[in-house]
This record gives sequence, structure tokens and C-alpha cells, in this order.
Amino acid sequence: MAEQVEKPGPAIETQTLVPLTERVNVQADSACVNQIIDGCWVAVGAKKAHAIQRDFNLMFNGKPSYRFELKEDDNTLSGYAAGETKGRAEFSYCMQLPMISKANQPIHIRKHK
Repeated sequence: MAEQVEKPGPAIETQTLVPLTERVNVQADSACVNQIIDGCWVAVGAKKAHAIQRDFNLMFNGKPSYRFELKEDDNTLSGYAAGETKGRAEFSYCMQLPMISKANQPIHIRKHK
């Protein structure tokens, strides 16, 4: 699996927190290539800009760390019981499985720019 590394551009260099707003419903959906973070994670939960962010102030091994934050008004997802709500902002581990064509040949996916 090829790791996707986003190179900081001019907009990122001036920001210290960069929102990650793509989300995956891990119970019902498969992740698209553009939703996979650092080659092995997908974001789950609240889609608000502050919920999950790359933090360029706190680097780890030369890469930005991640900031997870829920605020009081983020408790909006359906809960486990009727009428209950919950808040959620987290990563879930994912694995890219090889795609096989009808001819049983691997399909190579190219990232579009």
C-alpha cells in the first residue's frame, strides 16, 4: 500500500491547525483512496472543522501530529439508546485490500492530481 504524504503548500505553511473533514462510516462503507490518512487511518465521527486536525505546532518524527477535539454542541450523533446522542472524533485503522479484475489480475489505482 502506497502511503499518501501531503506536502505542505503555501496555505498550510501559514496555518498551524489544518482540518480533516472527510469521514467514513466504518459500519456501512468502504473508504475511498482520498479518505485514507497516512496510509492506514480513516476519520470517524463529527465532521466539524475543529473535530480532527493536523497540528503543525506539534511535530512527531518530522510529521504533524493530530488534534482531536469535541465541543459541547458536538454531541449530535445517534446514541445507542432511543433519544440518546453522543459525540465522536477518532481514527479507525484500515487496510487497503488488493483489487482484482475479472481476469484475476491486480488493478493498479493511480492518484489523480
